Amino acid sequence: MKILKTLLLIIAVLLAIFLILGLIAPRKVDVSRELVINAPVEKVFGTVNELKTWEHWSPWRQKDSTLKVTYGEKTSGEGASYSWTSENSGSGKYTIAKVNPPHELISAIQFEMQGNEGEGYWEFEEQGTGSTKVQWGLRFDMPYPFNAMLLFQDMDGAIGPDFELGLDKLKAYIEEQAEMINDLTVKKEPWGKKHYLAVRKDGAKWEEIPNLMSAAYAQIGAFLGQNGITPAGPPVALYYAWNEETQTTDMAPAMPVAELPDAIPETLAGITLEADSALLIDYYGDYNGIGAAHEAMDAYLKEHQLRHSTPVMEIYMTDPGSEQDASQWHTQVVYLLEL
Repeated sequence: MKILKTLLLIIAVLLAIFLILGLIAPRKVDVSRELVINAPVEKVFGTVNELKTWEHWSPWRQKDSTLKVTYGEKTSGEGASYSWTSENSGSGKYTIAKVNPPHELISAIQFEMQGNEGEGYWEFEEQGTGSTKVQWGLRFDMPYPFNAMLLFQDMDGAIGPDFELGLDKLKAYIEEQAEMINDLTVKKEPWGKKHYLAVRKDGAKWEEIPNLMSAAYAQIGAFLGQNGITPAGPPVALYYAWNEETQTTDMAPAMPVAELPDAIPETLAGITLEADSALLIDYYGDYNGIGAAHEAMDAYLKEHQLRHSTPVMEIYMTDPGSEQDASQWHTQVVYLLEL
């Protein structure tokens, strides 16, 4: 009986100590690492924002052969998610909760076996030299009195090395995809499926292109406004053919949309483009010089024995009406690779 009382007393004392330690121990955990990647901030953000790229650089997928991942309906942007199961690290779900392109990404992480949640965060800071400083972190609250265990656990030492490994692999993955051709950087990126509302014009003369595009964007914009549809990105031009002899083109000024509407007027075309990956060049300058980007793309395709599908795309990231300096106009030249 004395032994039992002694044991109960010891347990009571240990429990009291544990409760007291919980009062003085921290309740918040915040672990992060950072590193600089030699790529534009849009490229780095876009890679992290597309969950399917994680299979190339995620430290846990490299370390855990039992890890199995199932993607949600969306794989990029707010609401994108994947679930995982593992014999070694349990199961859970990762969901992109908030994005502020191209500077911030916040995620909700559910650890089902542990019954708690954490918040993952990414911060992307442009360095002004075509490089990006990336911070990757995790924060969560440890409830009282279990937070007392934080006095004896090195959470930074336990989690930090995984972030370091992941950032190193992310850096290698992104930088290996970029190659300089004629002083322009050609990058390979995942693409997926995207939808557009367009006005297609076959046989358009080159000198007609500016007026054609202006009228088309106004027409598409009016339809979107009347139907309460928000564009899913900046304006685009789709080029199906480019004839040097006749100086004409088969083209379609377009606006990206999340989904094609059920009813589209005859004056507009609904276009869906799908590819596993695409080649992209970020071109800065007056539109008259954009041919250099297309020449660089052709050289890259020939060198790597790749084939692209039509149409070729130009995405107009800068509004010339807002930016008067033509040298700052940013256009993305995109070639979809054949499936």
